[in-house]
Amino acid sequence: MKKQNIRATIYEAINQFVTAYKQNNTEILSSEYGLDKETLAEIDDFLSFVKDKSKINLFSISDLNNDTFLSIEYVDGDYLIEYILIYEDIKFYLVGEYNKTQEAQYKFEYRNFDI
Repeated sequence: MKKQNIRATIYEAINQFVTAYKQNNTEILSSEYGLDKETLAEIDDFLSFVKDKSKINLFSISDLNNDTFLSIEYVDGDYLIEYILIYEDIKFYLVGEYNKTQEAQYKFEYRNFDI
């Protein structure tokens, strides 16, 4: 897959995850990403500076040419991802993987947030 295509595809996968997180959609976070309520509580504790999840923003897809916002490393057929999110003036990282499933499709997998 071409670099720009994979960046756009991964951006959309990140957007779907972040949207579910911002909306506290525990059903999607559990079924699609395997995050239980305990893990979500740990994430909320780690991101305690976020008082209003709806204000978490992704950089515009038009900024994807800038490796500063989205770092992708191809390793053994999968992708390691670091993406910068913004809450008010605070930048923080979403770390994940974009891995091939048994059905030969790729899927975003959350790993952690980092500051």
